[in-house]
Amino acid sequence: MRDLLSKYILELVNNNYNLNLENIILETPQNSEFGDFALPCFQFSKPLKKGPPIISTEIKTLIDNNKEQFIDEVNCAGPYLNFKVN
Repeated sequence: MRDLLSKYILELVNNNYNLNLENIILETPQNSEFGDFALPCFQFSKPLKKGPPIISTEIKTLIDNNKEQFIDEVNCAGPYLNFKVN
C-alpha cells in the first residue's frame, strides 16, 4: 500500500507543480490515531519555495479533488499530511 500511495502522491505533485521528482518520503506515524502513513512536506519546500504547512494544505486540496478509492481519509497536521487507507 505504501508503494501505491507514494506513486499516486508523486504523480499528483509532479503534474500539478511541474516538478520532476523521482521519489518521495512516506513515514509511519508514531501514533496510529493520526493514520497509516504520513507525508512530511518539508521535502517540497525548496523546489516549491513555500512553507511546509502551506504545501500540505495545497496537496490535501489536490488529493480531495482527485481522490483515489484506496484513500479513506487525509488530514493536515501542520507540515504533515496524514493518510488512512482502505
